[in-house]
Amino acid sequence: EYGISVHAKYQTTKESISEILKGFQRENGSNGYEIFVVNGWDYVQLMDVYSKASKVAREEHVPVLIHVKELTQPQGHSTSGSHERYKTQDRLQWERDYDCIVKLREWIKDFELEDGEGGVLRFVESEAELQQIDKEAKKEVSAAKR
Repeated sequence: EYGISVHAKYQTTKESISEILKGFQRENGSNGYEIFVVNGWDYVQLMDVYSKASKVAREEHVPVLIHVKELTQPQGHSTSGSHERYKTQDRLQWERDYDCIVKLREWIKDFELEDGEGGVLRFVESEAELQQIDKEAKKEVSAAKR
């Protein structure tokens, strides 16, 4: 919803890049783009859209546009400015609640799949296990930077 320090309604025609480009959307076998719109905080929806878009591009040789919306900017558009100056408290709370990293962690913790034999498969068994994975990943990244 936000561009650089301003709401999209002040920066982008129709407040949406996918709406602007809708005239290029292919219809009924005509030439054009395939346009997908997806929420950036919805990991399952993202996987589905990227899979579909990849299939269209590779198998049908059609250009694809993926408009990822509802993203957060944890530090505003740069580290030199504060987005608290131009975003409402409601928007800032929404950004905390829908932060992509927070949502991905929730998905990892909540993921369950029945294995066909009555058992349940999970990525992690507990928050502690996820925290340990996070800690090890940060250590690995830190070592790789050296």
